[in-house]
Amino acid sequence: EDKIGLIFEPRTRTVCTAFCLGSRTIATAAHCLFRTRGERPLTLGHILFRLAADTPRRTTRIAGGGDGAASQHIVSGATSLSTRPPIDATRDWALVQLAAPACRKGGLPLSALSPADLRSPSFATGHPQRMYQVGFHGDFGNWRLVYSPPCGQREPTGATLPLHVIREEFTSPEHLILHTCDTGGASSGSPMLVDGENGPEVVGINVGTYLQSRVLTQAGEVVHRYRSDTVANTAVSTLAWREQLLSFDAAQILTDSAAIRRLQAALIITTHYAG
Repeated sequence: EDKIGLIFEPRTRTVCTAFCLGSRTIATAAHCLFRTRGERPLTLGHILFRLAADTPRRTTRIAGGGDGAASQHIVSGATSLSTRPPIDATRDWALVQLAAPACRKGGLPLSALSPADLRSPSFATGHPQRMYQVGFHGDFGNWRLVYSPPCGQREPTGATLPLHVIREEFTSPEHLILHTCDTGGASSGSPMLVDGENGPEVVGINVGTYLQSRVLTQAGEVVHRYRSDTVANTAVSTLAWREQLLSFDAAQILTDSAAIRRLQAALIITTHYAG
């Protein structure tokens, strides 16, 4: 409860889960900030974060949110996410710098395990608790953290989930975690966890549900659409954004418009900036 919390926009009542990576840095799903392609993005300056352990009144905004510079304090896999193939699930991550050190107990450590490692027999043998998830479920209505018991991964092989389909339907499928944890509304952005030597470690960010549609075609035209089947829930591996976190933590962020213009001018001269 000291390291996982709500990230929300009061005007639209958009609510997701986010978790601490440091005293002022949190992670969540990118669509919790920018929504998906074709949807109107949220006003970043209105977005607030609060820990599960804090009272409802103790909230923190994104750094720069008060002067229109919140976007300078966010790095994400994408700001326009596709929910149709190729699906951008593995780009659906965002790292956010807060205006104040709201995560007073620090952040959750990151695991170096890949999705392939999580599927290996050695992991199942060596980690009896396997993978689990902690986040908020909007359908419960009391806005308290929910623990989803140990769950497995859907193996992208076989007739029901062939590997070639995953490669066709997802961008960067090597960073995709297809899991069976029980996730509800507002659980987007919640951490997927395994138990390490010193406690929970983050192996990924829960981002959504993979629905596979089936259609009947005749002469190349769709004549009937069947009900979409839920294949698995989706998460993006920590390995997809681990290096970006290191750069983000070390970055000197410019928020003054004149300083940004000077940087753009210098990049134009060196042919590294084109708009």
